[in-house]
Amino acid sequence: MMLTDVLPVQRNRENAAGLGKYLETMRWQFFTTLTFPYEVSQNGATAKLAMFIDNLERSLGGSVAYAGGLDTRDYSGSGMTAVRPHFHLIMSLETKVDPSFIRKAWTGYVGNGQNRSALGGPVQDSADVRPFEYGRGGAAYCVKVVDDEGDWIQRNLELVSPQTCAGERIGRRVRRSLRRCADHRRNRA
Repeated sequence: MMLTDVLPVQRNRENAAGLGKYLETMRWQFFTTLTFPYEVSQNGATAKLAMFIDNLERSLGGSVAYAGGLDTRDYSGSGMTAVRPHFHLIMSLETKVDPSFIRKAWTGYVGNGQNRSALGGPVQDSADVRPFEYGRGGAAYCVKVVDDEGDWIQRNLELVSPQTCAGERIGRRVRRSLRRCADHRRNRA
């Protein structure tokens, strides 16, 4: 059984809160909001995130674990999105990095133009990366889209899960991933 098999899948506020509590038990380093300084479709945003994470893993020589959601909700009531699609993610990297490293990597990848909401909000950086603070609701905020017809996204949760570290019986894929992480750490030491 994979860790994601036990997570709630119904879309309602109660399950979004339950998923947030579950994710809060994991070892996170960063709370991030990643936006685009240009119009992008949901599929385009998801593809850009996957390529960004792949590039980040290659540049750091280690795995990146994350969970969160793509926020595309209509805030204006007009049928058009009031904000561009953006990600709220909690992340952990095998390598210790400063939050500014991730911010610079994202802005280097997607750019940092005039990022305004459709309602004329203030210009913002295309990446807001902060240290994760337990007990502040960051994990639940990242998966808030689960209660509004949205999907949550995740990758490499087994690397940050206390269940994996507690000796839970794990499958071949997870063992291979954990072994690869240990090899990366040894090679950097």
